[in-house]
Amino acid sequence: MAPETSFPLYARGRVRRGFRYGLAIGGAIVGAIAIVLPAHAQQSGVESRESDVRESIETQRDVERTAGDALDLEAFSKGPPVTFQQVLEDPDNIELNVRYALTQIRDGNVRGAGATLERILLIRPDLAVVWVLFAIVLFRLDNLDEAERELQALQELNLEPELRRQTEQYLDQIASRRKRTVFTFAMNFATQYDWNRNASPKSELRLAADLPTRTVGSSSRQDDLAMNGLAQISFEHDLGLQKQHKMLGGLVFYQGEQVQQDDLDLRAITADFGYELDFAPSTITPRVLYERVDLSREKYLTAVGATVDWVHALSNTWSVFASGTMKYQSYNNITSSQTATQRSGREYEFELGTSQILTPRQRVRVTYEQTRNVAARTSTLPTRAKSALPTRCCSAAVIFCSVRSR
Repeated sequence: MAPETSFPLYARGRVRRGFRYGLAIGGAIVGAIAIVLPAHAQQSGVESRESDVRESIETQRDVERTAGDALDLEAFSKGPPVTFQQVLEDPDNIELNVRYALTQIRDGNVRGAGATLERILLIRPDLAVVWVLFAIVLFRLDNLDEAERELQALQELNLEPELRRQTEQYLDQIASRRKRTVFTFAMNFATQYDWNRNASPKSELRLAADLPTRTVGSSSRQDDLAMNGLAQISFEHDLGLQKQHKMLGGLVFYQGEQVQQDDLDLRAITADFGYELDFAPSTITPRVLYERVDLSREKYLTAVGATVDWVHALSNTWSVFASGTMKYQSYNNITSSQTATQRSGREYEFELGTSQILTPRQRVRVTYEQTRNVAARTSTLPTRAKSALPTRCCSAAVIFCSVRSR
């Protein structure tokens, strides 16, 4: 058991009142997972800006964090999971009740854990470790006022260094959550070695005009080392309305420099701006997009378009989502690709899927994606005759099924 700290007697009534108020507010909120994968081009729509439900306690991210915070409080975390039947058999066992609350948190039942912790604090308001955990649960319930009040009361006590560090950490997070505008910046660097960077065939044969030709010179397999850098800045602005509508946007810059094969140097810039509209239990996010890609230090692709994401929460752990994107892509001929302009035209992307949280650390996601490209066919005929030529159209569809476990 952790060392006990004497708490003021007024804490009993305030704990009871505060948590019930927290449940009333937190129970009305459904959360969201926003997973942004800022990779360029080939991974543009798979899991970017996914919002499975809005930010709150039932989301996988918050459940994982709460479980992790509970595990940091080692006073009661040891031992096997506890069932409700065990608590009924020995309801006055404080240690058993705390372990049951931790079991509920691991299972994703944060509100149930809060009720269990409230019951413990009514009997033993002098347990500092339990009070800290109770304040964390209030924070996960998005009841920031009550969580802040509990944490500030804890700050006035003689706490252990670890417990004081956690209370200060969550007070900082509450102050950050209350900001209407939040900016996020990330940067990373990496090296990459590719033993067949130019994708030369293993058979050393290529087809040219349906005739096999042997790869020689620069078309033979070549290895290379690359230095890659990625920088991203994004923002979210709370519009201050009754519903949690937000303005959001971001800018991503990617640079890949090859050591030897300069014709494969890649630079990409993507930008987006839009709104996240809260129509609980649904969220709609319309955005405008801009993309530019430079290949071998030459302007290769410019694209502008728009996308709309829709997420609907069917339950605390199950959601369905859809996304539609339309872009106009303008290709330029470069030294290594003299026919790139033939690919210019419209691109349509559609995604439909569902996501199920099995446990706080496991999730199943099934998606269906379809892409359709409509590009103008180039011709040497006069300009007035080109408009009568048919367009080149290609489409592809794929189904993804992924299971994530942490």
